[in-house]
Amino acid sequence: MTPEQLVRIIVTAYQERDLDTVLELTSEDIVFENNAKPDIGPHCANVSNKTEFLAYLKEIDDCWEINKFTLDQLVANGGEVATRSQMDYVSKATSKRVITQAAHFWTIADGKVSRLYEFYDTAAIGACK
Repeated sequence: MTPEQLVRIIVTAYQERDLDTVLELTSEDIVFENNAKPDIGPHCANVSNKTEFLAYLKEIDDCWEINKFTLDQLVANGGEVATRSQMDYVSKATSKRVITQAAHFWTIADGKVSRLYEFYDTAAIGACK
């Protein structure tokens, strides 16, 4: 499977809330970083293993109803992949809806995601918390 195919499978699985598939394609020592600052955008994370990554994904599920997470653009260069996605979420706490863009930078090694950097509109997400 190419890095592009792997990322497409993960994005589809995430959209369908199939976290088992997401985790199956994630390395045990995944490094995940989110650029958000907790006082502006909720759910910032810096994790360094699959257990912490799963906890982050579950936190998102606990707080948000995910209507849509679609892949709008993908650029691959060997094991490095960049994606631009559209997020359509509703806060479970406030019932506020947010539609915004996200950028992800993926590193694929040995057929799994080993690094993932996430950037999103922290002000838009924070306004819904």
